[in-house]
Amino acid sequence: TGMAEVAAELTAVHEELTGRAHPRERPVAARLRADELNNRALSLRDLRRAGDEEVLRLLHGALEADPRHPEASYNLGVLRWRAGEITAADVLHELRSGLPAETDRASAERRSRIRRLMELVDTERGATAPAVTIRVTGTSRVAVMRALPDGRHLVAGHDDGRLTLHETATGRTVRTLDGHAPHSVNAVHVAADGRHAVSTGTDRVVKVWDLTTGACLRAKKRRGPTALITVAPDLRVMALHRVSVQRDRVRIWRLDGRRRPYVVRAAAEVTASPLFLGDRTVLLAEEGGAIGVWDWPRGLRRGTLGGHTRSVRKAAADRAGRRVITASGDHDDLTVRVWDVPGGRCLHRLDGHTGLVGALAVSPDGRSALTGGGDGVARLWDLDTGDCVRTLAGHTGLVDGVAFADASVGVALTTELRGPARVWDLATGRCLHAFEQEDVSGAWSHLTPDG
Repeated sequence: TGMAEVAAELTAVHEELTGRAHPRERPVAARLRADELNNRALSLRDLRRAGDEEVLRLLHGALEADPRHPEASYNLGVLRWRAGEITAADVLHELRSGLPAETDRASAERRSRIRRLMELVDTERGATAPAVTIRVTGTSRVAVMRALPDGRHLVAGHDDGRLTLHETATGRTVRTLDGHAPHSVNAVHVAADGRHAVSTGTDRVVKVWDLTTGACLRAKKRRGPTALITVAPDLRVMALHRVSVQRDRVRIWRLDGRRRPYVVRAAAEVTASPLFLGDRTVLLAEEGGAIGVWDWPRGLRRGTLGGHTRSVRKAAADRAGRRVITASGDHDDLTVRVWDVPGGRCLHRLDGHTGLVGALAVSPDGRSALTGGGDGVARLWDLDTGDCVRTLAGHTGLVDGVAFADASVGVALTTELRGPARVWDLATGRCLHAFEQEDVSGAWSHLTPDG
């Protein structure tokens, strides 16, 4: 007996007992077929009597019978969302497109079903308060912003030279700093203590700020050609790497302004931002794949990390500087390497990406690493063993950013070039949230320590 025959029999029984026609419209065959396939898919999944492929086949069949079937749309969408193939926003969009415009009883019932399913999606993704917009003065399409470690505040740089401190929950401006007016701000760095910040502007001045008082503690005028600036995590020193001349040299300044810069001259052109480890050590990647280990206050090269076959473009370390990972920017060298810097040894090769490695991060405790690639995949690695313990799939383009929250939170962030930013549960590999970004080159996302 099919669903249509069952529906007809139940309708006849209702009319015989009440003397009135059934208040709901008689279901059409397409909807009954969709109900049947959707219910069968759920039963097989709940009883674990079929694999995901069979469940997905039945749900696709339900939507072929009734393309707007709410429950089938929900169930298929949630399965794909949990697999990282689409975002929660995609599931909600599909459900929302099925909301009827009519006001009759059947349409009201359908609206109620869809609203209930949308609430289930919001519950699962842990829907938060609406996004807060902070307006930044400027003509550039990408704002200069950095979040503080507490996750409750962020600093924004403006084209009119101001620096503003905001509450992330409300967007309220807490403090305004004179900054670099009338010149624009082009970079902001925040210290691990959350109290101090360094800003640079088109006036070629580097300023150190006390964010609790708004006072400018020091200012240093930079001279010479255009340079890339790297600031150490503790904000005590910064490195300048010129982009047009003397590309084998890095100038390191103490931000207390007590003496002239230290000049470190590598064996070849420097190909990545300097990586500071502790008070005295800096790693400089050189053209060809070698990485120099320098005692920068003494200008002494203490060793070389060798193994990459192409120039290193990315490097990352944990907070203590004990675990370092590196990657080249070349399709001919897709290996990520884990280093014992004091011993000058490569501990592990992290192989697995089939596309250009676009992002690296080491967890604060140094036990794990995240890598992102042009294959649209982020990978979670155990740095003690070198094993890939989780594959975070769902992106469709180059994964160009990865970041950890604190270990106790157990979540991580991945970003995609011109695609959504995703937050993951590292214990299960499930995508918890997906946030659509503006289709703007240079857009960025930041994950605070509390996740």
